[in-house]
Amino acid sequence: MSDDFTTDDFIWQLKHSPDPDERLYAAFKLGRDKQAIVIQPLIDASDDAESVVRVRVAEALGTREETELVLPTLLKLITDEDAIVRRTAADSIGHLGDSAGVSGLHTALKDSDASVRSHAAEALGEIASDDSANALVEAFLYDDDYNVRYFAKQSLGKVGRVAVDALIEVVSKTNDSDLLIEICEILGNLADSRSKPTLQSLAAHDDEHVSEMASWAIKRIWD
Repeated sequence: MSDDFTTDDFIWQLKHSPDPDERLYAAFKLGRDKQAIVIQPLIDASDDAESVVRVRVAEALGTREETELVLPTLLKLITDEDAIVRRTAADSIGHLGDSAGVSGLHTALKDSDASVRSHAAEALGEIASDDSANALVEAFLYDDDYNVRYFAKQSLGKVGRVAVDALIEVVSKTNDSDLLIEICEILGNLADSRSKPTLQSLAAHDDEHVSEMASWAIKRIWD
């Protein structure tokens, strides 16, 4: 396909071409076009019959600065029938960084597809909203997929004070050494002084690995 085509040509193809490959390429090109005129055609293409086109649309909308215009469409795509569309929408919502997208990512944390859940967990770290702490703690503790737990753990290190409260509560209810080690790592990354008493208690834990990680976390806070 010729790159001599204009923006209007690609808009027409995305809307009207019967060839899925042409619509896919048009979505690709329009996704790299920063003119405001391409936003509505991309939004309209979120209903394309081909999932690969919807994936490209979800990716493109995540690069826009017009968050208020594109976020509703991404929140629709995060419930798409295709898992690749859903996880791409989760990525794009994270890239936008708008707290208005948090509720959709919380929904995606419950998705039947583990890859969607892991992308949602990672995206919540990009937005870093206090409102995500409890949902991320639940995913970190209970999800049966390693990647989901990993990204939930990473994101908990970014979401702030509410995560500290939730994690301290977990510490009070468990003596699982592996879990305590991971919680100490998160608390160290958050570096919130409110966790010092809990970490000081864990620094005296019978398991030397828990004790070492708690000591590391305390040093992170004091430094």
